Amino acid sequence: MEEEINMQEAEDVSLSGLESIESGPDLDVQQYEGKQAAIEKVNVMVFMSKYGIDGKTVKPGDELFMPSLKVETIPLFTTLNSEGEEYGIRASELFSLKVKDKSYPELVKGLGKNPDTFLADKEKALEIAKNMIKEKKIGWSEHEKGALRKFLKKLRVTHPKDLLGKNVLIITRAGKEDNVFLGFVKE
Repeated sequence: MEEEINMQEAEDVSLSGLESIESGPDLDVQQYEGKQAAIEKVNVMVFMSKYGIDGKTVKPGDELFMPSLKVETIPLFTTLNSEGEEYGIRASELFSLKVKDKSYPELVKGLGKNPDTFLADKEKALEIAKNMIKEKKIGWSEHEKGALRKFLKKLRVTHPKDLLGKNVLIITRAGKEDNVFLGFVKE
């Protein structure tokens, strides 16, 4: 039950003393635009995607955990989270991976649909994707328009594992609700 406080009746509260407080960390990511940074991490991950294994949009509710490659730079700077712990801010980009095994959707179907089991389901989907990579059923597109293929070519490497240590040009990307993210030039 909410209780309303009448500010005029409260003896120890003065409306004139009420001030605005800036929320969120004060991160000026624009200062990194145009700088170079080395790639430090290349990891396979899964995320809920509105695209199926054929690359076409699926109906709402039919989203699946799809594999992707997350490429991250070294930390560009550190900041504190709400618990006061320090963490690094990196530039990163996601690249979709290609699934050539048509059984993949059946293996991950239903995973991630329940908020209570979402994280455990995500781990299961990641394990399925990793096993399929070992079996050579997931990889990257060799199509000339494939984003990862173009990125590898740009950095003059033939495999994602060779990206480690390569320098990339940092850019900022606008997100939803005035958020700005650090990414890098992919093409």
